[in-house]
Amino acid sequence: MFRILFVIVAVVAAVLALVIEQPLLFVAAGASLGVALIMAIVHIVRRRQRRNRYKEKPELLPDITSDASVEEEEDRDRALASLGILDIRPKGSGGGPGEDEADSFAEVASGNGSAASGTNGASKTNGAHIDVPVQGTLDFSIQEQSQSFRISVNESVHKSLREVLLPYLQAYRAIAQANTVCLLRQPKRAPQYHIEAIVSLNGNARGNGLFVSKKPLLQWEHRQPGVHVLRASEDQLSGNVCGYYRQRVAVKEVVLFPVPVPSSLGQYVLLADAMREHILDSEEKQLLSTHFAHLLGNILEMGICDELLQESTEDARPRSEIIEEEIWQARDQGTPLALALVYLNRAEEVADEGGKRVVMQAESLLVQRLRETVQGARVERFGELMFGVFFKEEGVAVEQWAVRFQQDMLNYSGLLEDGVSIGIALLHEENASAEALRREATQALREAFDTGMCTIVE
Repeated sequence: MFRILFVIVAVVAAVLALVIEQPLLFVAAGASLGVALIMAIVHIVRRRQRRNRYKEKPELLPDITSDASVEEEEDRDRALASLGILDIRPKGSGGGPGEDEADSFAEVASGNGSAASGTNGASKTNGAHIDVPVQGTLDFSIQEQSQSFRISVNESVHKSLREVLLPYLQAYRAIAQANTVCLLRQPKRAPQYHIEAIVSLNGNARGNGLFVSKKPLLQWEHRQPGVHVLRASEDQLSGNVCGYYRQRVAVKEVVLFPVPVPSSLGQYVLLADAMREHILDSEEKQLLSTHFAHLLGNILEMGICDELLQESTEDARPRSEIIEEEIWQARDQGTPLALALVYLNRAEEVADEGGKRVVMQAESLLVQRLRETVQGARVERFGELMFGVFFKEEGVAVEQWAVRFQQDMLNYSGLLEDGVSIGIALLHEENASAEALRREATQALREAFDTGMCTIVE
């Protein structure tokens, strides 16, 4: 160690001498290097002398070892006798008529004189021999330490994205050391949030559903990537902000990241909370979280279109069969039935300019909007950028919905620009068949497309 130290001193002194041009430092470097060489030579000479001494008198080593072994064995016997242990035998060794009795014990004397249970047998207290493993026969068992954090809630409403979203959220929870991480969707400007996916250590977290907050978690205008923090110490977590829990939880901080999903009418938010403040205590974590939100948006952008495509390919039945099924259920339950065909006005332009991928995005936007406004009604794809909605309500209620929906769709731009046309047919005795009901709905849709007004055929 000292030799290495002197060598380092010599190197440092030489470097300093070159930098600051001090000749005396060269002398110090040479002296340090000389001392290191002398110490190395002395060490080599001493080692050779010891080696030669053992070669000339090899009998010294066995005698010393033998004496030491005898003394150690006598000390060990006296120590064991003071503990009441009469005999120790290596595990698995033979040695006389008491071997079976000795092998049946598994108590091992600890260093302070107490008896501890062994790992290779059951403890007994009425024997005179104790079988303990010796060097070469020790059995070490390694027990895996239980995880400190256990995921209690791990759910996603997206069936096709479940295998992607949940591990993704679990990874982000581990990075942020958060208690709960969830993906929320806000369909309107109102503070209503749907739980799309959630990973939580707290069993009180909701696996799905929606909740309403008295104040928005994130302002609708804040749709650009970036971190937004809400803290309990600043009274920002009141008003059911943490409504993704069934019960009140002592959350100290919530961090929010807008998730950009261009094909969605709603706003997606990545949320993480913890029982402490300053979850993202470094700029690196904040930047990484922003990238997480951006990548999550890309996953959702592809997944929403893929889910819609999967739905259209899984249900390959003719639409006449679906209409007949709805007619039979309406008659069986004694309820009215109306079929509304909803068609995007600029469907041909979208198909010609954008291609299949853009068409899928437009259909995703339209079907999402329909499912948000017709709770409980069945929505089916009836053609490219055209959907059929089955209402089990009277004609007046369906007409009111159609007028509201058509006016609401005029507020959207982009792929849904120019709104939709809606044609409605009501079930009665003259159009009791599926083909007749569909034909009347199609006729009403043509008239609505030409006039720009909702049309109902009764």
